[in-house]
Amino acid sequence: MAGDEVSARRKKDPNWYLGKAVTQMIQSYGRTTRSVNDYSITYVLDNRALHYLKNDNFTPDWVKEAVIKYNTVEDALKDEFAKK
Repeated sequence: MAGDEVSARRKKDPNWYLGKAVTQMIQSYGRTTRSVNDYSITYVLDNRALHYLKNDNFTPDWVKEAVIKYNTVEDALKDEFAKK
């Protein structure tokens, strides 16, 4: 989608961009875990993602519950290795 098209859509509907961003993050997350017996970790390296995923009407509760915020990548990796 070209920049002008994105700008026009955002002017028409301010929530459009947020909805598109959340949808793409949820789809990415869903592609890594395909069944109840499957397991994966999805890292999103974007400060805005936490706000998008936790504080909107687009995100399903099961995604909101799974989100964990870490201050650094090192903290996230330490936590994951500590669980093993």
